[in-house]
Amino acid sequence: MRSLLLAVGLLLVALPGFAEGWRADLDALLEAEAPERVEELLARVLAAGPDCAELSAAIAARPFPDPGWRGARLDSILCEDGVLRPYVVLLPTGYDAARPAPLFVWLHGGVGRAAIYDDPLGYATEHEITATAEAEGWILLFPFGQAGAVWWDEVGMANIDAQIRLSKRRYNVDDDRVWLGGFSDGASAAWFFGMARPDDYAA
Repeated sequence: MRSLLLAVGLLLVALPGFAEGWRADLDALLEAEAPERVEELLARVLAAGPDCAELSAAIAARPFPDPGWRGARLDSILCEDGVLRPYVVLLPTGYDAARPAPLFVWLHGGVGRAAIYDDPLGYATEHEITATAEAEGWILLFPFGQAGAVWWDEVGMANIDAQIRLSKRRYNVDDDRVWLGGFSDGASAAWFFGMARPDDYAA
């Protein structure tokens, strides 16, 4: 979302009509989830005509509230096929909401199985990469897929995208250090994303 707004902002440098109200609309836009609400707010921000520097500064200055927890949290997200699927976020002990942190997205193997993992939270907290992320100060994101929502189909890819967008709204993620990897099917998916959508990830 931030990259989209910055790109659009480059086209607006010469447009008149700046209005202070666009900042409130921008804040609402960065929190909006419903596509129609996003379109409405985006149109209002663009109609106000902020120049690229103003838009960039407003986005960069937007504070991230401290989430009030560290460690692992199990959550769920409604996917494009109408199925509610779990995911896990791990915030390192040293996470500081005022400082951008790397985000590592870990994709599990065996994604074509019919059922989701029985214990997503246990899988994430017991995984070997978790200790490394804690030591290095990375935010970890564990999506969970299954048949009909594998890592390389429309539903599965949208699931990953939505979780990253949500994480970027909630936590201070460094846009230049978003990494994707995994095991088995997850590793294959990392190769796929590296070929099909390399601009979204640093590694």
